[in-house]
Amino acid sequence: MLAKASSSQSLGFCLLVLVTAFEVFAQSASTGALSGTVIDPTGAVVPKATITLRNNGTGQLLTAVTDLEGLYRFSLLPPGQYELRVERAGFAPHIVREVMIQISEVRRIPVKLAVQGAREELEVESSLLQTEGAALGRVIDGSTIVALPLVNRNYTQILGLPSTIEGPGQCCG
Repeated sequence: MLAKASSSQSLGFCLLVLVTAFEVFAQSASTGALSGTVIDPTGAVVPKATITLRNNGTGQLLTAVTDLEGLYRFSLLPPGQYELRVERAGFAPHIVREVMIQISEVRRIPVKLAVQGAREELEVESSLLQTEGAALGRVIDGSTIVALPLVNRNYTQILGLPSTIEGPGQCCG
């Protein structure tokens, strides 16, 4: 009975080692791996994003699709420089250049996609005709105020100036 318990424990230990060392077994001594998570601007995972990995040295293309948790993984990659491209409908493509993969390394690159077509643009149009009310006003710039012949240079004297409306050809009437 003791031998049976010991063999069950050994089997359990071996399974535990295999499960926890998955990252190491996903590559050989002469290759590396790349993994990561794809998220949107709010931090939610992006499933079914297409991941393209191009080896810059050989031109070889590898593709993967993120799972339901937004995870992707490339195993058994020869060492070298790669370019990572992530695409998903509704999002702008995301490119990571010069990704270096080393032997016996699992490189992790999280990707945050931006919403496609999202731009910040503010356009303000203004009419010279004021139709909201009967109030009249005018902006007087600093150089006009400095040029005014004020006796004691008190700018509040400007407030006492009368507002007049003059038509074309009418002056000082």
